[in-house]
Amino acid sequence: MVQIYPIAPPFDKLLGAQPDDCNASWRPMVYTLHIPTEDGLLLYNTLIKSMVLLEPQESEALSATGTLSIELIKNWLYVPEEFDDKTLANQVLDISRELLPTNPNITSYTVFTTTDCNARCFYCYEKGIAKKRMNAQTAHSVASYMMHHAGGKKLKIQWFGGEPLYNKEVISIICKDLKAAGVSFVSGMISNAYLFDEATAKEARNDWNMTGIQITLDGTEEVYNRAKSYIYPGVNAYRRVMDNIRILLGTGIQVKIRLNVDSYNADNLIALTEELCQEFKGESGLCIYSHPLMGEHLRNAAIYNDEKRELLYQKKAQIQKIIDVAGFSDTKPLQHLTLVKQCMAVNDGSITILPDGNIGKCEHYGDSGFIGHISKDEFDKEAVLSYKKTRPELDACQTCPFYPTCIRLEKCDFMETCYPEMRDDFMAETKKSVLADYQAFKRMER
Repeated sequence: MVQIYPIAPPFDKLLGAQPDDCNASWRPMVYTLHIPTEDGLLLYNTLIKSMVLLEPQESEALSATGTLSIELIKNWLYVPEEFDDKTLANQVLDISRELLPTNPNITSYTVFTTTDCNARCFYCYEKGIAKKRMNAQTAHSVASYMMHHAGGKKLKIQWFGGEPLYNKEVISIICKDLKAAGVSFVSGMISNAYLFDEATAKEARNDWNMTGIQITLDGTEEVYNRAKSYIYPGVNAYRRVMDNIRILLGTGIQVKIRLNVDSYNADNLIALTEELCQEFKGESGLCIYSHPLMGEHLRNAAIYNDEKRELLYQKKAQIQKIIDVAGFSDTKPLQHLTLVKQCMAVNDGSITILPDGNIGKCEHYGDSGFIGHISKDEFDKEAVLSYKKTRPELDACQTCPFYPTCIRLEKCDFMETCYPEMRDDFMAETKKSVLADYQAFKRMER
């Protein structure tokens, strides 16, 4: 057996190795995933992050006779038949939250340069909110706020909107002020990319320290132009955005393409994915992922019954297969040393700043739920706590292998329900991450 990851600290000391009860009947812990690989069988525990590789002979013995290696027991990958997995999970997660270091500094910012946009996407969750635009005076104040709360740490800034380039002047002001003060920072952007050109891309890379951008595509040329419904008449927005993606890649900015999958465009997105993989073949700075516009709380999105939801996820799986084969997957490494999943809403070191200087905790709250203002140092404690409140558990939580990594917040409409297709999708993505980490481990061992 090969140990890939031991039990993550501090639980290597708090839990220690699980004792071997000679009289026990053993079973996999609910949180232990079994993932075949060319070298044997990987076992990964989503709760305490231990991972081992059973070589073929050991894997065959386990499958045929139930013969357990003592290391599977020590690493909590297998537990006694009557063991209460969920009680342990709650204890581990509660302790993890208590041990999270307090962070007096704010180092992660999502800045709304404007809540206005040059596109009119029918599904936009910001539809109907007031259109506000940050002015130069507020931009200088935002930069001062960041300097005051950085604590000498490096900042991570996400430019957001609306369409952030609809008011790019304030981005330049903030970045110039930070650089003049010697503040270290990197930035990223969520954008439709229509307003880029070569000069703006170079400015983003050199002056805004922009390392990555996420761009949403809704379909091939005809579908995209119809879904985005840009305010500019008589232009081929799709072709312009595709050209701008190539410009961004050419400047060294990483591009992440998000494909919004809904019933109206699922089949068309399969064609788009093939088109993207062909057009950008060999581009190392590009990744692609799909996201279902499935949910009762997405404005103007269709309400899905079980049959439609299952079909949608089947289409999503087809899209993902094309992405995987082409090598453009957005596969994230495992968070081995983070036992509690973090969200910007519960991270004390992360805030959003709106165009008028109001401060929030989540990018999905652009016109409400504020916790303060950049003119004041103090936050509304009750408002901050409201973002940390969790929803009641579902029946599915009892046996879900991803319970330790799931964060179900009251303020997050996307977390109100949990469907089998969602869990299956997350299982597929987690398995890819496990396999990617294992391949990285093999490279280090050579």
